[in-house]
Amino acid sequence: MILVYDYGIGNLRSISSALERVGGRVRVGTGPDALHEADKVVFPGVGSFSAAMRALSDPVVIHALLECRKRHVPFLGICLGMQIMFESSEESPGVTGLGWFSGTALRLRAGTVPHMGWSRVYPAGETPIVNSPTYFYFAHSYCLLDAPGVPAAGVCEHGTRFVAAIRLRNIWGVQFHPEKSGYAGARLLEEFVRC
Repeated sequence: MILVYDYGIGNLRSISSALERVGGRVRVGTGPDALHEADKVVFPGVGSFSAAMRALSDPVVIHALLECRKRHVPFLGICLGMQIMFESSEESPGVTGLGWFSGTALRLRAGTVPHMGWSRVYPAGETPIVNSPTYFYFAHSYCLLDAPGVPAAGVCEHGTRFVAAIRLRNIWGVQFHPEKSGYAGARLLEEFVRC
């Protein structure tokens, strides 16, 4: 069962539907019990960093997330869902992220902000998220310019180069929205469902 974790923000239905279309058995839920029952976890990607972290701040939830990581449960963080895996975000000064990886999400300072629309993601690292430059749909103002504690699996250019995807064993993160990215997004979600 794939848990789409509900931390009180939008797009739960669209990501759930996209996962179901590629064969995923999906449940939307929240709290430690839902995490204990999950075979895979998706952190969806719309909302503010501070709101997401408020929803995840319960020590019992944090412990359940750590237990999932110890069990090597696959995680997929989408947009904001990827950013909360890091230490902090310029969007919410003083709010601490999950801290699974070192790094801070910064506001885009070049190009049009927010970055909305189709942009190419280029493969990076030893386990790239794509094998060749591929268009995905983006909708964000904050991003990781680098991710020193985790290998970048894809990069994008929008006024500046930023991390478009990470992958480290069972943990995946994408700055773009695969559920809005047509065939390429469906292929990525299918790969996650099958991992």
